[in-house]
Amino acid sequence: MTQFVEDFGGTFPVAIEREKTNFENYDVRFIPTLVLIDKTGKIQKVGFMYGIMLEERIRQLLAE
Repeated sequence: MTQFVEDFGGTFPVAIEREKTNFENYDVRFIPTLVLIDKTGKIQKVGFMYGIMLEERIRQLLAE
């Protein structure tokens, strides 16, 4: 996974799980998957976003 992130040009932290618990908890359907969690701990986005769309969504969550 580390090599994938480097090849992709990612500069973000990556979590790796061995037990599949979070795959089930977050309903992960594909890799990579982005999970955004708001200040209250509620899942706001499961899927994949990048660039300006991701930045805008994070700004919205931080403003709430």
